[in-house]
Amino acid sequence: MGLFQIWKSVLTNPKETFTVEKKNASFPNAIKHVAISGAIAGLFFTVMVVILGAVAMSILPKGTNNLSFSALGVAGVFLLVLYPLLFSLFATALSLVINAINFVLGKILGGKGSFSEQYYLYAIFTSPLLLINFLILMIPIAGFLLIWLSGLFTAAYGIYLLYLSLKEAHQIKELNAVAITIFSIMIVLVAGVILSGK
Repeated sequence: MGLFQIWKSVLTNPKETFTVEKKNASFPNAIKHVAISGAIAGLFFTVMVVILGAVAMSILPKGTNNLSFSALGVAGVFLLVLYPLLFSLFATALSLVINAINFVLGKILGGKGSFSEQYYLYAIFTSPLLLINFLILMIPIAGFLLIWLSGLFTAAYGIYLLYLSLKEAHQIKELNAVAITIFSIMIVLVAGVILSGK
């Protein structure tokens, strides 16, 4: 199956997809999913920034902006390289940290899976969820309103998929998979609070 077929399959038929895809699990395959989705999200973000910049420049009175559309174009080309690279690196680093913690917890609770299995199953469901949120964010005006609803939905569904992926990767009991999932959510929330400075 191709990348996009796997993403569609895991969102529409997660249990079976996790079972089938577990045999394809490898560290390079996991990195590929995360890095590609991060790069695509970076492209989406670049397009959004350039469009918003063009709109802002077009509504400013003449003589008040020192930038020209050609300067915006040059910046857009630069950002087309920079943002996909940064988003890809950040998504990969964050996913590795989250999965290292989940892996240790999985082993403590009797998990039998490898890091590659767990990370790959994580990568194939988080990648499309990331892109769904970025696509919705790109909808003019409504995207900023819909992102909250979309974020809630993808977070809730992502929690369910995390539970299923951990259960499949480690062949652990439901209660142990729930415990790892809850702990993982708590770590992400605490990290979010720390990073936001509140």
